[in-house]
Amino acid sequence: MSGQNALAVTGLCKKFKGFSLQDVTFSVPRGTIVGLVGENGAGKSTTLRAVMGLTRPDTGKIELLGREDAGFEVRSRVAMVCDSGNFPGRYTPRQIGRLMRSTYPQWDGGLYRGLLQKLGLPEGKKLRQFSRGMQMKLAIAAAFAQQAELLERDYTALSRTYAVHAKLFHDLHNHLGALRQLLTRQKWTEAMDYLDQLQAPIQNMTDTVWTGDDAADYLINRKAAEAKAAGIRYQANVEFPRHTNLQSADLCAILGNLLDNALEAAGQVAQPDQRFVQLTIRRIHQMLVIKVENRFATRPIEAEGVLQTTKEAGGLHGWGLKSAQAAAAKYDGMVQTSFTGQVFRAVVTLSYQGVSTEG
Repeated sequence: MSGQNALAVTGLCKKFKGFSLQDVTFSVPRGTIVGLVGENGAGKSTTLRAVMGLTRPDTGKIELLGREDAGFEVRSRVAMVCDSGNFPGRYTPRQIGRLMRSTYPQWDGGLYRGLLQKLGLPEGKKLRQFSRGMQMKLAIAAAFAQQAELLERDYTALSRTYAVHAKLFHDLHNHLGALRQLLTRQKWTEAMDYLDQLQAPIQNMTDTVWTGDDAADYLINRKAAEAKAAGIRYQANVEFPRHTNLQSADLCAILGNLLDNALEAAGQVAQPDQRFVQLTIRRIHQMLVIKVENRFATRPIEAEGVLQTTKEAGGLHGWGLKSAQAAAAKYDGMVQTSFTGQVFRAVVTLSYQGVSTEG
C-alpha cells in the first residue's frame, strides 16, 4: 500500500447472517474526493464502519493515513458523518458545541458557530425538531470543527496487565502440578510460599463475569478490589448486551476513567461509612446506559457548564472525562455529569448495534 494514500483497503471481507462483504479493494489518494457508490445493502456502510474500527473485518487489510491497524491516535484525526446523524435528539447545537469543546482539545468553536450561522441552524433548538437535512448539516459542521486526539494509554496499560494474568492462568496446570508434588511430600511451608508467589499478581482478580468482555470485566473487578482496600463501599449492577459493536478499548476508556474519578473522590470523604461508589449498566432497546455515582467531599467546579479539573496538574475531571466523552461520541453517545447534595453522578449513553457471531 502506498504512503501517498489517505486510505487503502485490500481484500476486506465481513460476513453477517444473510449478508457477505467479499474482497473489497480500493484506495483514496491524499487530496482527492472519492465517492463510494453502490445499491442499498451492497456494503458501503459496513466498509466505512470497518475503516473507523466500529466493525471488525473477518479478513483483509486497512491502511488509514499511512498506518495499518490504525488505533485511536489515527482514527481520531478522521471525522465520520453517518447518514442518520451523529447526535441524540434531546440536545441543541449549542450543547453539542459545549460537549465537543470539552472532548476535543483543538475544537474550533469559532468555525463551528460560523458554520451554524451559515447553514441556518438555530443554536437553541433541540435536534429532534430538526429535519433530516438539518441534522446532516449539523453533523458536517461538527466534523469540520473537530480536531480530536484520543489516547490509548489507559486501555493499553490495562491490556498489558491483563495479558500477564492471562498467561498466569494458562500456566495454571503447571503450578497445580508443582503444588501437588510439594503437598505429597508434606512440604507445607514450601507449598504456602509457592501459593504466596502465585497470589501476588492476581490478588485483586475475581471470577465475576459482568459484561462478557474480558478487559472490561477485569477492570470492574480490579476497581472493586481497589475500593475494598480503600474502605469504600462498592456496588455493581450490570445488564450488558452480548455480541455488539461496542469495542473493549472504548468500554475501558469510559469505565476506567469514570470509576477512577469516583474512587478518588469517595476516598476523600472523611467518614468511612459514607464512602461509596455505585456502578449501574442497563440496556434500553439499542441504547446502553452507564451510570457511576459516588460520595464526594469537595464540591465539583463548573465553568460555562463544563466540569473543571480539581487537580493541580490537571486530571480528575479533565482529560479523564474528555477521554470518556471521545469514546462515547463514537457511538453517537454523550457523557452527562451532575451532583445533588454530596453525591456526584456521571451518566454515559451509547447507541449500539448487534453483530452476528456466525462465520
